[in-house]
Amino acid sequence: MAVEPIRARVDLIFGDMRTAQVVYQAISPDNHPLPRGLELKAAFENTTIVMEIICHRPLQSLLATLDDILRMAALAENMAETVRKL
Repeated sequence: MAVEPIRARVDLIFGDMRTAQVVYQAISPDNHPLPRGLELKAAFENTTIVMEIICHRPLQSLLATLDDILRMAALAENMAETVRKL
């Protein structure tokens, strides 16, 4: 019997389109190649990045993936804000 995949959706909403675009471009290279058993789709529209994750691995793997995404997005957002202030 096949195990149902675990699905998650993350909506990252930013204060402006430029920050969202910078973060999207910064985290997109991390999406490939993915470990076997993980699928990730990302889309960018206006001030929002929408990420859908399908995980055929244990829950811990999904949680680690979500943690990586959120950490990298926060880092990219902080860097974008720092550069803007220069």
